[in-house]
Amino acid sequence: MTIDLIPAMGVRLPGPLPELVFGMSEPHARRVLAPHAALSEAFVCGTDWAVDFDLPGCSIALSASDRGGLSIISLSRRPVDERAACPVAFQGVDVFGWPAAEIIEALHEQGEPVQEHHSGTVWIGNVRLSPTLGHRPTASTRKKPRTAPPYVFDFVCLYEPGMLSRDRQR
Repeated sequence: MTIDLIPAMGVRLPGPLPELVFGMSEPHARRVLAPHAALSEAFVCGTDWAVDFDLPGCSIALSASDRGGLSIISLSRRPVDERAACPVAFQGVDVFGWPAAEIIEALHEQGEPVQEHHSGTVWIGNVRLSPTLGHRPTASTRKKPRTAPPYVFDFVCLYEPGMLSRDRQR
């Protein structure tokens, strides 16, 4: 039951759910997802339409740029979900399942052009992985850790190929 990120195409959801392909219209997306997921209206700044739905341990949002077809797919980890989480895979690596440093290393080893930013965000072509800090000290401990805890990714955004370069040209 893996969610596969396919940069040139979109997202392959676990069967029997459909593939979500860049360029699909809002009515088409709603029609193919309706039998499988409860869709909700969503807000994504600067988009024509946006909907979201949940899978075990994960929220998925679909949105469209000014051209109207699906152009952004984002996935967020939902740690409060009691169901076993669906792995979210990019090039066979579960991007929510391991510390960020191990994911970056695995993708480097596969020859992926990983661009790391000081914020902890990672870009690999049209895929953006964003972190949350790992274990933060609680108010009850009131102690600063000696070393920063490892961080993990809890948000991934997949953009339609070419979308980011079109935005930069505007």
